[in-house]
Amino acid sequence: DPYEFDGEVAVEQLNNARAAVGLNRVDPRPKKVDRLPDYPACDGCGSEYSGTMECTSCGSAFYCGRSCQVNHWKNGGHKDECPTLKERSQSIAKTTVEKLMDESSPPLLRVQVLHDDPLDGSGPYKFAVDYGLHDAIYSAFLVDKEGVVENHTNENPLYRCCLTQWIMQSLFRGERISRQIHHGSNSFGKVDGGRILGYLHSHSDDGLQVWWKASLESAMVFLHSKISSTPDESFRCHQMARDIWAMWTHTFASKRASECILLTHDKAACLERATWMIKQMKPYLSKLQSAREGLDRNEVIQAYFNQVPAMIAAQCREL
Repeated sequence: DPYEFDGEVAVEQLNNARAAVGLNRVDPRPKKVDRLPDYPACDGCGSEYSGTMECTSCGSAFYCGRSCQVNHWKNGGHKDECPTLKERSQSIAKTTVEKLMDESSPPLLRVQVLHDDPLDGSGPYKFAVDYGLHDAIYSAFLVDKEGVVENHTNENPLYRCCLTQWIMQSLFRGERISRQIHHGSNSFGKVDGGRILGYLHSHSDDGLQVWWKASLESAMVFLHSKISSTPDESFRCHQMARDIWAMWTHTFASKRASECILLTHDKAACLERATWMIKQMKPYLSKLQSAREGLDRNEVIQAYFNQVPAMIAAQCREL
């Protein structure tokens, strides 16, 4: 385990030898190493976590190697877009973050800016982080954590929106580039662990806790009496819960993404975090189990609430 250090005796022997020749002691404290690299996908082939080479001209395109960079320059259109790409990426990023951060706007107006996935590209996303994207994401999760049910029962339809659903499906989804390149599709079956890692590092104190509680609260909206009595609203809110918890299953199906969620400093901290997440789910599962029959269509959400804890526990054993 790279987070544990068991070589104190060897280090002491080394320090004694260094002291004998007048050298300073070495620090035996282990440094935390992030197993999941915070690299974007390659803009040439779409390979995840591989964009280690950045276009030095625009700073908005990333590649896994020289061959992808050359091919994208010659055949992928980067030669034509490069001169203006940095400026356009910065403009898109700034506009997107400003709208997401506008707490005076109803939730739907805040997230409509994500409708066309403006931050799919690694360049706009990088600049958006510089402009405060992680704070905007945290703010969005906080809205749902504290008032997603209240918003969905608001008479104004602009408030009946789940920010967590939008953030997870637009900003945190994986395979954004590879699906476009190979399938011409915006569909996805993975999450972007690098983006999740960046958000969690920016809000290390309670970023996960706020996100997790927002996800739990959002899953219960369809059970509210005012929602459940309206078939269309009930169906829409049930779909919202399915989308969010399908994303969590994608997360814990991936070892790499699970690492960025669960790993902090050592195994004990990993277990503590996993235990907290699972315990938080129990009262919500009880609500689902006691809900009126038929509200949870085919008991899909209840199935997710049984599946995800098992996935978390399995990943914990592997980490």
